[in-house]
Amino acid sequence: FSDVENKGSVLNLLPAEGTFNVGENIKVDVELNTNGEEVMGAEAVIIYDPKILSVSDKDITAGTLFPAYPIKKIQREGMVRIIGVIADPKQKQYNGKGVLGTINFKAIGRGETTVTIDFVMGATNKSNVVKLGEKESGVNYLKNVVNANFAIN
Repeated sequence: FSDVENKGSVLNLLPAEGTFNVGENIKVDVELNTNGEEVMGAEAVIIYDPKILSVSDKDITAGTLFPAYPIKKIQREGMVRIIGVIADPKQKQYNGKGVLGTINFKAIGRGETTVTIDFVMGATNKSNVVKLGEKESGVNYLKNVVNANFAIN
């Protein structure tokens, strides 16, 4: 029995919630769960409020799910991009659950804030997961995301 509706990858931000103080570091893992699918790459586009959270390129680290991480940087203020890929089609694709990348934010302002994975079902210009040989067809296998909510005191 397989539930076709639940097939597809999920990106989660961990921790999904927390309370922190101004000046504190907040380590956020971007977790990829392929839910049994074999994938050749994943892109996470993370949106955050730069008035409350601060991050620099050196605070963004690649995971170990893919052999290549061509992008792990601040795309623009308030947006981080992490892309992991298998560049060689002969290499085994990734299937499992693990950390795509880690962002070490610093709390710089008080308030409630949401760190969001920018995602629209089926869109390939936002967070997405691709399979070998199907990238050209523009299919995004990312089906769901779990964002994070933080309170900064």
